[in-house]
Amino acid sequence: MTTTVDLMRHGEPVGGRRYRGQIDDPLSEKGWAQMQAAVGESLPWTRIVSSPLLRCRAFAETLADRHGLPLTLDERLMEVGFGEWEGKTAAEIEQAAPGTLARFKADPVNARPAGPNRWRIFMRGWPRPWQTCSRNTQTSTCCWWDTPG
Repeated sequence: MTTTVDLMRHGEPVGGRRYRGQIDDPLSEKGWAQMQAAVGESLPWTRIVSSPLLRCRAFAETLADRHGLPLTLDERLMEVGFGEWEGKTAAEIEQAAPGTLARFKADPVNARPAGPNRWRIFMRGWPRPWQTCSRNTQTSTCCWWDTPG
């Protein structure tokens, strides 16, 4: 038996590119169009697993309903928290502290933003969402993974 798991990132949320973390912004019109273009009309999947955040969940629910597919919402697929960066653009973060994003991209575990985040949970639990997406499926699964862009 072969299992195929397709990982997809959500389309653009309302407000454009920002470090959202746990902020639950919905998809913009552009984001809905991006998702529709990425998926098309023909679905190879037998089920969908999605982050419960609205920017992932809303399209996953629409697609699952339209095609009669089971949908599982999994909190472990949520984007990690970005603490004091949440809601800010890259330009705003860099203006406040030049070089911050370069340090973060070079070492995301040790140079993460101050404030509440889910980094330890994410790093410890990384294999589990993958197992959820690939378990108990005969053909394929689509996972909406909520990751920073």
